[in-house]
Amino acid sequence: PRKPKRCAPVITATADVACRIAWEWEGNSIWQKFCASDMEMLERNFNSSAGVGIKIVRFSFAQDTDYEIDLANWTQKNLTTLKIRKIRRANVVSSWNGDSKIPDPPELSASDVRVQGQLGSQSKRMCPSISFGPQISAHTHATRCFQSMLLNEEKYSGDWAVFYHSYNNPALIYEVQAAIAAVLFRFKSNYGTLPRLMRGCFAELPDAPTLMAVLPTWPEQDHSTKFKSVGICATVSLLAPDSEAPPTGVFLSGYNVGAISTSIINDMLTTCGVTRDQATLLTPQLVALAEKHGLHVAAFGGRASASGCPGHLLQIFIRRHLVDKYAYAAHPMGVPDRARHPLGAYLRTPGPLHGQARIVVHPSAFLRAARVRVNVFSADEAFHASRPAFQQELTALLAPILGAGPARERAARGVF
Repeated sequence: PRKPKRCAPVITATADVACRIAWEWEGNSIWQKFCASDMEMLERNFNSSAGVGIKIVRFSFAQDTDYEIDLANWTQKNLTTLKIRKIRRANVVSSWNGDSKIPDPPELSASDVRVQGQLGSQSKRMCPSISFGPQISAHTHATRCFQSMLLNEEKYSGDWAVFYHSYNNPALIYEVQAAIAAVLFRFKSNYGTLPRLMRGCFAELPDAPTLMAVLPTWPEQDHSTKFKSVGICATVSLLAPDSEAPPTGVFLSGYNVGAISTSIINDMLTTCGVTRDQATLLTPQLVALAEKHGLHVAAFGGRASASGCPGHLLQIFIRRHLVDKYAYAAHPMGVPDRARHPLGAYLRTPGPLHGQARIVVHPSAFLRAARVRVNVFSADEAFHASRPAFQQELTALLAPILGAGPARERAARGVF
């Protein structure tokens, strides 16, 4: 199997600025950023009025609609629907600045790494027999994928814990995020996707201990908007049958919770400084390119997987000493599983290992091979083989739009 490696990210000078002005609006109790062009427009109006008064403006997302910006009460009013939202202007510390504030624990000693290497593959520990189950065993390509994943586990078992994230419809979102990171930071997107790139709620939920403490208080638990902006659902074994979505049962079909549409990609692009009109034109091109290479994009108005196998598995390796910073043991819905806590220690036992986990890996950590490494495996054999070429063409499509001069700076500001 190909080694899951990364080059060091190249961060622009813009990305190194820890603090900047951000304009945000409140929706569903979550503060969300305006796109870069709308931030610039709001800042111009703010400066021209010395930060007081009422302004009538138009946003990139609704160019035929007038909005009233009240700088005394910090609200925006849609003058057509009369809906009012809170807005704010703040010096924001980038969510990419410094990752979680929890100090990194000491790395495993050389002797501990040797012990873990001797225990071997995480999914095979103390398993009396190895079975891929009837679905995988009957599918030649899927069987090869599972064999490759187990070989990867064996190779990295000493200093790396492994997690498996199953998905289907979100694949195009992950692929576009990987391509954006390739353009801005020279991320090696041909090796794996990026399930999280945008700011989301990382400033509020920067790590697993924080999420573990607050998630049980949320009525929707891991179906909440906040979780979805930072968290990743995963299992700790490729083979164990006991989790809600065991890889042996869902790899071919994939797994997904919640509706997905092209509006998510449009919002991602506008966050990177692309105008709403440009995003509306660009998104169908991204869908068409995905169709060309066989990616399942039915949720975005494109074609379904020709093979009928839209599933993917993201194999996520996390350095063992960082596991408890980025992940915790979970029951369904993300409720902490105290019987397997702390997860890092549990994953160092002889096994057998099983169950779910919830992961909060700061986007910057996904770009650092010393912390996190990923491999992606697709159940559709044609797309699996074509994926490197797809990423090359996707990156080439986005590079002229995001990758040069002021456009690169706007995109970096949007991401950071």
